[in-house]
Order: sequence, then structure tokens, then C-alpha cells
Amino acid sequence: MKNNIYNMVILCLAVALGLYGCAPIQINGGGTILSTSGNAKDKANFGFNGNNCTPGGLTGEFNYHDKKAPGWPNGGVKLNGAVVDVAKCSEGDNFSNFGIACGICNLQFGDCPGWPDTWETCALNFLANPLGFRENMKQIPNNLYAVGFQFTSTNPRYPGTGIGIACIQDNGQGKYAINKDYVVMIIANGQYHGYINQGPVRGNIATEPCCHDLCLTGFPPVPSCDPCVAEVCAADSHCCTEAWDLACIGKAQSICGLVCVD
Repeated sequence: MKNNIYNMVILCLAVALGLYGCAPIQINGGGTILSTSGNAKDKANFGFNGNNCTPGGLTGEFNYHDKKAPGWPNGGVKLNGAVVDVAKCSEGDNFSNFGIACGICNLQFGDCPGWPDTWETCALNFLANPLGFRENMKQIPNNLYAVGFQFTSTNPRYPGTGIGIACIQDNGQGKYAINKDYVVMIIANGQYHGYINQGPVRGNIATEPCCHDLCLTGFPPVPSCDPCVAEVCAADSHCCTEAWDLACIGKAQSICGLVCVD
């Protein structure tokens, strides 16, 4: 029964939150956090990359291994999967303009004591009273990202598949991010369902926006890609929220003097 909660939550969140996708982003990293065993000598290792810079496309891979995870003796929680959702969680109006993974990660900033262990209960509470839940939400930090992935267990003693979510705080330290970045791992469905781990990262987490040639149509670039983008988007927000189309290129030519060679 409990294993079906995630499926119900996903369906309801998709309807209730009015999801429209998320701003293009690239995020990757890897390192170690403490194992759920509670032994300071035991570590959980992970590595991932997510990229939705190509319009209509999403690529990425996620792997994770907590060798000493209680409840899964003889090899622990070990998985590899494909990224199916990646987003910056502060984008949009809290619950309106990001993927399902951020919808779950953002629950921690509402009336959700005990998160992440209580994420399923919190999600159901949100669905029961969305407006009331939003009223109790704290501001979502600008450095919070979420990666959703579908995985296959690579521990032969526990075959199966499932769905996982990683809530990631990137503090912009790059390879020097020793104990400054933070990851929460939630296995929400399938094999290893109920596994949750969290902790500071010893390793590297890095994010960067997607940018492309302003003379080419494509996904909406972020203003930090180029000073011209900021000027164009100030004149027409469509160019930074919907698509960088021929009209945006024309505005860049007239506003910034962009020169495009045929």
C-alpha cells in the first residue's frame, strides 16, 4: 500500500502544482556522505550528471552505493539509473514552475516536521490543503536543486527497479566543496523503497546555466549568459521564459547591435 503513495502523489502533484517543466540547467557532481549505518567509518558514494539544455531533451545518469545500509545486508543499496527530472528549485512561484523532484524537495520548507522521513505524509498534507501549506512555507534557497532518476538495482541480491530523488544544495565551492554542499537521497518507489539518507558532501557539486549562440533559436537563455540577454528579456520576458525565437534575435540586433552572419 505504502509503495503506491508515491504514484498517487506524483499524479496529484502534477495536476495540483500546474507543472510546466523547468528552466534549462546543467548540474553534476560526486563524492561521499555518511552511510545510514551510523558508523562514522562507513560512507555512501554517489555520482551524477543532469542536463536539460537541449530543447525537448534531458540527459543524465545517477549512481549510488551505500554498502552498509541497514535492511539490505550483503552489499547494501547499490543502483544506477537515468536522470528523468532536473531543476533549480527556487525557479517560479514556489510550487509552479519546476519538475516533480523539486515539488518533493520543496516540501521541507513548508509545514513538514520530520522531513525527509515524513515526505510522503507532507505531500499528502499539501494535497489536502495546498493554500494552507503554501502559507506556511519558508523561502526556498537559491542554491537548491533536485534530480529525479529511474534506476535499476546493481546489487544482484536485491534485483529490481525504482524511482529516486536527490535534493542537492550547491554552495558554489566546486571541487573545494568539502562539507559545504548537502545531499538528501530519497528512494520513493520500487526496490529500496523507504531508503533515505542525508548529509554534507565530501566531493564536488557544480551547476551552470545553459547558454547558446544568440543568433540561433532555441531554449531561453538566462540573463547571466550575456549582457545582451538581460537587455532583451527586460524588453520582452518571453525571450527568457518561453523560447529564444526569431523575434528575440531581432530584438537583440536592434537593442544590443547583435550581428549575425548568414
